[in-house]
Amino acid sequence: MVILYPKSSIRLQKMDLPSPQPIFYTAKEGDNLFNIAQKASEQYNKEITTDLLLEWNNYTDADKLAIGHQLIVGFKEEDCK
Repeated sequence: MVILYPKSSIRLQKMDLPSPQPIFYTAKEGDNLFNIAQKASEQYNKEITTDLLLEWNNYTDADKLAIGHQLIVGFKEEDCK
């Protein structure tokens, strides 16, 4: 149960947290989001899915991938703590 009190003296502070630093991968000939996700999962020992790649890179369609595109494939651990 949550009790709310009118005119509470609780003050919220904005905290400036560091933004996690992305890890990039440059798409090569023959790449697709599925095999990039597999490689990144193996390399960083994390479950990385094609859906995550789409979200992190603001893609709505996997067909946008082209040779030379730089994709975010993860985030540096030390910045996420």
